[in-house]
Parts: sequence; C-alpha cells; structure tokens
Amino acid sequence: MPAAFYPALYTINGAWLAFMGVWLVLAFNTKRTVYREPVYQRLTYFAGAVAAFFLLRRATRHGLPVTSTAEVLGAVLCVLGIGLAIMARLQLGRNWSGMVTVKKEHTLITTGPYRFVRHPIYTGILAAIFGTFLALIPSLSAGGVFVLFTAIFYLKLRREEKLMRQTFPTEYPAYQQRVKALIPFVM
Repeated sequence: MPAAFYPALYTINGAWLAFMGVWLVLAFNTKRTVYREPVYQRLTYFAGAVAAFFLLRRATRHGLPVTSTAEVLGAVLCVLGIGLAIMARLQLGRNWSGMVTVKKEHTLITTGPYRFVRHPIYTGILAAIFGTFLALIPSLSAGGVFVLFTAIFYLKLRREEKLMRQTFPTEYPAYQQRVKALIPFVM
C-alpha cells in the first residue's frame, strides 16, 4: 500500500468506528416500540446487505488505481457523511429505531438536519459509503454496492414514509411537500 493511502484509511476507519460507537451507545436509550414492520420486510434489507457484501469482496480484488485527490475527497466525504448521520441520530433522540417502527409517544422531528432532508441518516450513510469507496476501492463493483445500498435505503424510506403518513396524517404530508427525501432541494 502506498504511504499516501494510510491517512485516508485511518480517517475513514475512525469515522466508521465513531459511527458504530454512537449507534451502539444510543441504541439502549429509545422509547418502547408500539409497531414494528413484519420480519419478511426486514429480511429484504438483510438480503440486500448480504448481496452488497459479496459485491464488495469482488470490489476489493478488482479496484481501479486510487489517486491522492480521490483519497482526500473520499475521506472528507466520509467524515461529513458520518457527521451528518450522527447529528441526525442525536436529533431523533429516543424516537430512533433501526427498523421501520412507531414508538410510544412518537414525535415528528423536523428540526436540525431534518429541516433540509427527511432522511438525513440515510443521506449521511450513503455519502460516507461513497466517500469510502472513492478513497479506498474505486471500482465498478464498489459502484454496484453503492447503488445497492441506495436501493435498500430507498425501499426502507418508502416504508417509513407510509407509516409516518399514517401516524401523522396532517403533519407528515405537509413536511413531505416542504422537504426533499435525501438530497436538499433535489430529491
């Protein structure tokens, strides 16, 4: 591995470790779940993640050359994406769940990063994944993994939005009209 590779690698690994640490610590402080999506729906995300894992294994073996510009840009994008996801997770507080759920006394969060996109955790994670691949393993297979994760998050957000419209029949449709789902002002 070239020496220029290590700062990007360490930065990206540190960002992902911070992400996992925050998620682990905060996972134990959530409201009681009153509705959870069926197991068969959750399995679709798992199946997509397994497929992504196998694509990623191929990507690490057949990567394209990494440039120092791509390393820096990718590391910055990864850190910014993880930062956004963590900020959004903190903003959700006890309403958060890794699954499509409704919590007891669920509240609709439209402040913080949720002012700009309805699903900033997904936006942040996707930016971090893209940055990681750009810096460390740019390849068509890695691009396929990114597309697969985008599809998984899109499927999940569609299910979440349906549930939010049912839970907040007046507020959520108005929120959807004001705020884009993943990319501010675009989509």
